[in-house]
Amino acid sequence: ALRALQTVAIVGGLPYTFVLFLMCQSLYYVCLEEMNDLDIQRKGYESFIFQFDHSNSGNLKNGLGNILEAMLLPCLPLGRICAKLWGVDFKGQWTVAASVPFATIILFLSLTGIERQMKMLAAAVYILYVTLIAAARFSARDKCGVKRGDFITDWMLSLVLYFLVLPQLECEIAAAEAKGEFNRETAEEADDAEAAMTQENGIALKRIDSAI
Repeated sequence: ALRALQTVAIVGGLPYTFVLFLMCQSLYYVCLEEMNDLDIQRKGYESFIFQFDHSNSGNLKNGLGNILEAMLLPCLPLGRICAKLWGVDFKGQWTVAASVPFATIILFLSLTGIERQMKMLAAAVYILYVTLIAAARFSARDKCGVKRGDFITDWMLSLVLYFLVLPQLECEIAAAEAKGEFNRETAEEADDAEAAMTQENGIALKRIDSAI
């Protein structure tokens, strides 16, 4: 009975560990803003992670449907998000890639009744799966021009609230595409690099002409 009570105490207190971590990180960023080391007006995500409708359209039913899909079949929204962020070589590429670890987790959990240690393997694969979701959120922040947050925040949120992270990402990417802001900084950097290269080539040609 005492061992069971200890287990309940650990499991019950574990979520608060992540909450405390996020609170400490938020306090750290507030201190940086107060010291003017961070721009307090820097861009953040348009929707809050705990919203039910991340599209901000007031369609609660659609928002809850997206959350339910992400909770039961996260490989579907994750596949769509990765395709937007990193492109595809063939249709359904990222959906298949996201389905393999998800199916592996389900398989390991179903075998727990036969071998109790299979749940540890399931947890290990889940950590890897969460890392993929966090990488997608980090990449989406970069392509949408979001300056708030970092990879640690993405990983912690993905670990605990992946079913809210995925709908938020889809809505944020769709909103950025509608405004023409998706991947804009990357395109501007490419244009700047091309302009710089053209200028360098022009200078080189002038030097050759003068030498001749």
